[in-house]
Amino acid sequence: MRTLRGRFVLSHILPFLVIFPLAGLILLYLIEAQVMLVHLSDDLQERATLIAAAVAQQPETLTNGPAAAEFLADIGPLVEGEIYLMQTDGRVIAARLADDAASDPPAVGADSGAVYVSVENGLLAQEGEALAPVIDVNEQIIGLVGVHESLGGLASSFNRLRGLVLLTIMGGMVLGALFGYTLARRLERPIGRTAAAVAGIATGDQTEPIHPEGPAEVQRLAAAVNSLTARLQALEEMRRRSFANIVHELGRPLGAVLAAVQVLRGDAGGDPAVRDELLAGVHKELTAMEPLLDDLSQLHADATGRRRLDRRTVDVAAWLTGILPPWREAAAAKGLVWAAEIPPDLPPADIDAPRMAQVVGNLLSNAIKYTATGGVAVSATAGDGAIRIAVADTGPGIPAAEQAQVFEPFYRGAAARTTEGLGVGLAIARSLTEAHGGRLTVDSAPGRGSVFTIDLPIMNYEG
Repeated sequence: MRTLRGRFVLSHILPFLVIFPLAGLILLYLIEAQVMLVHLSDDLQERATLIAAAVAQQPETLTNGPAAAEFLADIGPLVEGEIYLMQTDGRVIAARLADDAASDPPAVGADSGAVYVSVENGLLAQEGEALAPVIDVNEQIIGLVGVHESLGGLASSFNRLRGLVLLTIMGGMVLGALFGYTLARRLERPIGRTAAAVAGIATGDQTEPIHPEGPAEVQRLAAAVNSLTARLQALEEMRRRSFANIVHELGRPLGAVLAAVQVLRGDAGGDPAVRDELLAGVHKELTAMEPLLDDLSQLHADATGRRRLDRRTVDVAAWLTGILPPWREAAAAKGLVWAAEIPPDLPPADIDAPRMAQVVGNLLSNAIKYTATGGVAVSATAGDGAIRIAVADTGPGIPAAEQAQVFEPFYRGAAARTTEGLGVGLAIARSLTEAHGGRLTVDSAPGRGSVFTIDLPIMNYEG
């Protein structure tokens, strides 16, 4: 039973193999012990009691052999089985015996005054007997009446019933096996398809979602595999996009540097003015590559868990006021309205100031880059144990479907695909914010701009 189907079949057949025989044995026991034998016992007791009552009306039958024989002859057609008329010491006065063979009379004393009934239905004995006292008008026991009956006919009927029950059990077991096999196949089929889909994911062949079927648990498994497939496909698309972005962003400046080097190695390299201009261009392109390489380095640090923060207690108002001027000038150079609202009484926070300056800088860089007209605003507030820094712009806004993805590495929305960049700035910003125990969220809609909000704990970061 190494296969899942075999184990399913066995697990579904075993209950039938146990339950049906057990139920059959219980049924046979109930029929034999609780119905047939009880009914026979009651019948024997009733016969013995009635005959004893009749003998009590004719007490001479217990002392006169011919009278006893005549009495038995009179009631013989009315009562089945062997009948014994006995004195209190157990001596038989008269008996009406069966045609096939005579049995011993019941050997029980009559001192208790109660009716005695015994039924045996086994391999060695199949018989029943009852012994009733004969009580006269003075409430004295004057004799005994015994009734004995062979259970051969009853045993034969019971054996036929037993065979029918056993046949029913065998039929139930066969039906149970067929039912178990069918149910096992119904369970194994969707699980097998899911297993094949997982194998297809490993080889890259699985692209279509699995149709959920079968029990609820198997359907949830199929849904989880579909979700995993979609996630892996998204990651694969992100990987391809990231490579394309890296090639584009690094290839362009490297191409410019290579072209400048080729010119410098040629005849134009002897002209000091041309040489200085080309070297200035090379320096500019290499300088532009530094933030790209720094972003990639930080992503690598996040992926490998090597990021380390140098947290210190910082006056947030002074820190923010100190890092905003370059961004104010950048906004002014683009013709954007700049607004900053930094209360001087903001509480201190435990942060890595250069890293959080990078977070705020990434948000401001995006706000200025994607805002064509209007302005950029920075504000800070404190409350509920946190400092909230918000960067708002009047740019094109972000569709709701893209808002969860903008924080993924290398993702670039529709508005970002026409601008330069790797698409990792927001991913790094969120990672750094969460490393400080805070969170970074966005509230945006197409046509009304975006608001990115940083929530940082006040002097209570642990880690």
